[in-house]
Amino acid sequence: MPHEVKHRLLAEGHESLICFLWDGQQEPLLVPFRDFEEIFSGLTPASDGQFKTQVYPAISGAELYIANVGRFNVESFFGWNETNSISSAASEHWNRDLTHSQVQTLLGAIGARKGHDIWLPRGDRGRMDWSLSAQFQFSRDAFVSRDFERIASTIDVIWIKRGSRDVTALFEVEHSTPIYSGPIKV
Repeated sequence: MPHEVKHRLLAEGHESLICFLWDGQQEPLLVPFRDFEEIFSGLTPASDGQFKTQVYPAISGAELYIANVGRFNVESFFGWNETNSISSAASEHWNRDLTHSQVQTLLGAIGARKGHDIWLPRGDRGRMDWSLSAQFQFSRDAFVSRDFERIASTIDVIWIKRGSRDVTALFEVEHSTPIYSGPIKV
């Protein structure tokens, strides 16, 4: 979490969760920021602006290692229970649903902030909600083949390794259930 974002979260008083995900994980690890707020407020982030952490999962539980601080037992934070503790506070603060374009704007802004080029379908670009984030540039010539660009136009947000054509993440924004998917043929 960048240092300035951390301080903004602390100053505004938003309930937050730190989410850890990895391959083969059965349930998410959702650690309440309030439980580690004092620790993070006393730390200086690394030169890349991030706090270095690592999770050590085990059969009998899990430990969270925070660089320059130590290890903490976090086994009680597996699952979705922690979302219940912030949902009422969050609903009071954010009493509206995000639109499709607003979610695209936020995903694009996060990707741009993380150093990716951002590609969105051309028809969606004019609907971004710039009140939610600083404007970011759209990648114009991200795809070499017309077939691939045709397929990409059905994907809501694509992060591309800056200065290359390497796709690093694909996002589909869906407000209804169920989500149907099938193979894409090129």
